[in-house]
Amino acid sequence: MCRSAFDYYYITSKQYTKIHGYRLEIPRCYIIFLKDSLIVRKIGISCEVIKSLFFSFFYNTLMLIQ
Repeated sequence: MCRSAFDYYYITSKQYTKIHGYRLEIPRCYIIFLKDSLIVRKIGISCEVIKSLFFSFFYNTLMLIQ
């Protein structure tokens, strides 16, 4: 559980939900991004690192498809 005063946005049933960080349930399977905005933040990993890892994975996946 993320103990923070910041607000986070996450997607549930194709809708945005704004909640406080201390109430944020972090998904275990994946992290959802929309455009350039980070939707959820994993504990112990900075937003920038998560963003870089996600886009690196996404880019590599696209290269495999082509």
